[in-house]
Amino acid sequence: MLPAGTDAPSMRTVMQTPRSQREALLRAADALLVTRAPTAGAQPAPGQPGAASDYVPATPDVFIAVRADGRVQAFNGHVDLGTGVRTALAQIVAEELDVAFERVEMVLGHTEAAPNQGPTIASATIQITAVPLRKAAAQARAWLLARAADALRTPADMLRVDDGVVRAGNGRATDYWTLLAGGGTTLALADAVALKPSAQYRCATSRPRRANWWRKAMWTRRWRTRTRCAAPMYGRTRCTDRSARPAGWPTTAPMA
Repeated sequence: MLPAGTDAPSMRTVMQTPRSQREALLRAADALLVTRAPTAGAQPAPGQPGAASDYVPATPDVFIAVRADGRVQAFNGHVDLGTGVRTALAQIVAEELDVAFERVEMVLGHTEAAPNQGPTIASATIQITAVPLRKAAAQARAWLLARAADALRTPADMLRVDDGVVRAGNGRATDYWTLLAGGGTTLALADAVALKPSAQYRCATSRPRRANWWRKAMWTRRWRTRTRCAAPMYGRTRCTDRSARPAGWPTTAPMA
């Protein structure tokens, strides 16, 4: 039973992102994973804010996880600062994988779950850090289509996919989840991946409801980045000059 006042959805987010869950995902026998070897985060470009870090995680970076139970998990190292990137990234993944937008669960910016992709800066999320995520989704789809082609005895380019259901012209069909029930695999993120042509976009050109719309509408108080930790640590941000003192304080309420 949750303590009084506990926000149940935020607790769900916590339970899905600690290190133990990531390690369990890497061991899962019925999951298709697209990963990258552990690497240090991207360095800020000249003139951009953010500190350079040489931290290298102990486990591979997971970008895409397609689970036999029907879930699709996608991981990105940036956070949603109110710009809607959680929704936009889910659209990109859903488009390349040919699954429903509602099926994609985004995990953002958690240091024990998401790839280390450097600081979240303005539009860099879609322009830069979404690129490997999109490639990972396309790579996962290609692997699943190859397996479906064998199962349906139909060339992969003759198959149609709708929300993970793969259909051949002769009426035969299977789905991603059935294909994974026989065993998954881990793919190393490839640089050269065939991406879906923009003329075939369906989800990426739609306008789905933003993931946090109801929290905005109901004015629930929640940290904007949506990051939850089981045992958070806190610190203070100070001016580099320790002798500095505030010149004053704003007297007007901040904009929501």
